[in-house]
Amino acid sequence: MKKFLPIALSISLLATSLLAAKSYNSTQSHNGKVTALLSMQTATNDSDSFFSSGTDGFIIHWNNNSTGEHYQISDLTIGATAKNPQTSELAVYETDSLTINKITVLDWKNLSKKFTKRFKDSVTCISYSEKGNYIIVGTAAVNGIYVLNAKTGLVNKRIKDIPSIITMAKTGASEKNAVMYSPSGFLYYYDFAKDKVIAKFQTQGDLEQPILFGTGNMQNRFFAGVKNNGLYIIDALSGKILVHSPATSPFIVTGTNTDEKGLYYISGTGRGYTLKLLSYETLEECIKKKTSYSVQEGILIKNFSGLKSRDSITAIAKNRNTIFMGTTQGDIYTMSDIVESETYTLQPITEINFQFIHDIDSDRDTYYFLTENSIYTSNYGMTQPKKIASNPSHTNLLISTQGIVLWSKNTRKDVLLVTSDGQTGEAKTTKLFTPKAKLKTVRQCGNSILFIQGNNSVSLYNMDTKDTKEIYTGTSLEDALIINGTAYIAKSALSNTDSSLISVNLQTGETVPLKTKGSILFSLSYNENIPTDLYGILMVHQKDDSYTTEVFSYNTNTKLLKSLISINDEDSSAFTEMNGNELLYTNIGKNQVYAFNTKTTRNTAYLRSASIPVKVKASDANNYIAILNKDGSISWYQKNSQTAISNWYLTTENNWWEF
Repeated sequence: MKKFLPIALSISLLATSLLAAKSYNSTQSHNGKVTALLSMQTATNDSDSFFSSGTDGFIIHWNNNSTGEHYQISDLTIGATAKNPQTSELAVYETDSLTINKITVLDWKNLSKKFTKRFKDSVTCISYSEKGNYIIVGTAAVNGIYVLNAKTGLVNKRIKDIPSIITMAKTGASEKNAVMYSPSGFLYYYDFAKDKVIAKFQTQGDLEQPILFGTGNMQNRFFAGVKNNGLYIIDALSGKILVHSPATSPFIVTGTNTDEKGLYYISGTGRGYTLKLLSYETLEECIKKKTSYSVQEGILIKNFSGLKSRDSITAIAKNRNTIFMGTTQGDIYTMSDIVESETYTLQPITEINFQFIHDIDSDRDTYYFLTENSIYTSNYGMTQPKKIASNPSHTNLLISTQGIVLWSKNTRKDVLLVTSDGQTGEAKTTKLFTPKAKLKTVRQCGNSILFIQGNNSVSLYNMDTKDTKEIYTGTSLEDALIINGTAYIAKSALSNTDSSLISVNLQTGETVPLKTKGSILFSLSYNENIPTDLYGILMVHQKDDSYTTEVFSYNTNTKLLKSLISINDEDSSAFTEMNGNELLYTNIGKNQVYAFNTKTTRNTAYLRSASIPVKVKASDANNYIAILNKDGSISWYQKNSQTAISNWYLTTENNWWEF
């Protein structure tokens, strides 16, 4: 009968202090779409810097010399950002666009997480109150408006007096009330002290990019948004539409200067765009009119072009006289709001400085690195890697007994073997096999390759005989490895009676379900010197629909399962990697790598760099470990030191750039 032992170590610091984390400065663009831009200028702060965020989970703080301070806060998309007007804290919305939706508050000054608050529904807006005491969060649920304590993340109140979704909220200077917009077509004025709506005005519905703006005597008097190929400007004190301006795929923006001229908007697609202005003078005249709204175009400021081929604008911001634009391809562009008669040609402030390292592996004394087009070898201390072979766009590599195996996860691309020609020394690439379905995982097992394809089949490819043998079929398969002639297969349990760990005797074919408490089990590893010990990650589904994630050990003789590390969160990207007789590496919690000593149960944290760690490789021949980060960089550590001794990016000139 299987036994469960209590958890040896519970990690509570994963979502808090990152004091030793390190950002880096460069002009590198986002790896993916820019999702939001946030100006640092306020009515009391004349900063000319701004933040960008993207689908790559990075936040970049751009200063006035167009250099960005890069830091990855999440392995998810950052959908929106908000700045505390009184501190250096940022609130960001992390999402997988499906079930994971959370607000994380980060202190940018020391790169420390203050808290993370998770929501069941997608977030439709986030904003700080004017004094920075509260964070208003709108979600895609009826009565789904939350007011969080900005210091603790605790829910101060849940607004139930507005029976609809909101996509914009802004408080007054006293923080006693707020104006909110619902796409159902209403502007609500909410009193926090009375905890009720004190006024509401019907207005244009289904507006996107909603903003409240205005300066001087017209402070926050105007509300604007975009719908179809046009923008609407509305009197926020009545809901009356003042102006409807036709525009092609418009983006609207305004600044906070007291001398700000009005609402700017960009119109156009492809290679040709215009920047126009609807001035405050025009809007004030519209307020005085008793007739219905006017249809008019703004004043032409300039025509401009220059986006890269197939690129398009995805986000916009403004401070002082500068307009910032983010794009689908991850670039940042800037231009002034000064009138120009000639067509202005945009130039990005970003560029591609670094090659992306997709995967790493090591043998006893050498590290191997896989980029989009090449395979390199290198060790710590080398300023330039050595190219040993070309890569036909595979994303994964594996050092085997016969050479380098190339494959691509979640594809049906041919599995290749790269060897060195004995006479010329040149690399030779041969095809091993073509998977019948998308590959889930590939492992070396003696002279064979163990692989999962299509999430339902585990097979062995014999590299000597070239034969393939299917050893197990099932559903929701996650990982597999072989220990002493027995295959251990990890999977997702489909019910409470289903097992998430299965053993298959390769001689007899006997299949045995091994009962585990995990709902999902994956990332298996084992100690080759003590082959009875199996390690992995399991996620346990809780009654409140949340998950706990654990690093576990499993003794294949005694059937004893032991939890080594546990977090009260879902982490489907966690890994385990066994090295030597004692050290088990894991990135559980997504924030840093841990080396768990399986003999002493001591846990050592390797403090992360600017990007989130995704894989670790340690060489038996020296004291170094290399960590592959999500942005394709490499962090080097000595095994007995928690702080990185170096962080490497591979430049487009094939040199190591160190910070």
